[in-house]
Amino acid sequence: MEEITISQVTPYAIRYLEEQYVDAFFQKGELMLSSFRHLSNLPNPGRKDTDEGTSSYCSAPINIIGDVSNRYLILCSSLSFNENARCGQKYGILIKDVNKFCAGIAQAIEDKGLKVKQSFVGPCNYFGREMSFKMANNSPADFLSLLKARFCLEDLLFSKEPEFSFENELRFVFELEEELSDSQKHILVEVPHVIINCCSKKDF
Repeated sequence: MEEITISQVTPYAIRYLEEQYVDAFFQKGELMLSSFRHLSNLPNPGRKDTDEGTSSYCSAPINIIGDVSNRYLILCSSLSFNENARCGQKYGILIKDVNKFCAGIAQAIEDKGLKVKQSFVGPCNYFGREMSFKMANNSPADFLSLLKARFCLEDLLFSKEPEFSFENELRFVFELEEELSDSQKHILVEVPHVIINCCSKKDF
């Protein structure tokens, strides 16, 4: 039997922004990235998820946001073009190649003098953040270490509560070698021109 070739088809995504920020992207390549801590404190009540970067086990909150919130930068986009996902925004950056876009942002971050350890791009899941695996024979300290390791790469970065499923979010996450200072809750990067060419301005 011949090996079956599987081709990955990446979706278009859209980053909803006010028109001035969309124009700044296409004219100057400027794009703002946020830490998880800053994201959890956004003023927009319709999008604000105060539990970004946290989870729970057996109803006892285990908050590890202090461990990762300033080591990861995040950029949110959506796979939906409906009014609920837009939350009142009338403009956006249509991303036609999400992998190229992710690689370009990683390069832009390094151009700012920050070392990127690894990059992620993927959809959020909306099953909630409560842990579903047991402690087994691990000590509490070992269990917490396993919990942190797992969350840093999967659950912590891409899990959200069901109430936010209307966002249908695709997010770009960048793990840094070193933590940002508290004053660096977000950074402005200038993306390469080739990345701008894989995007277009969208209005509604």
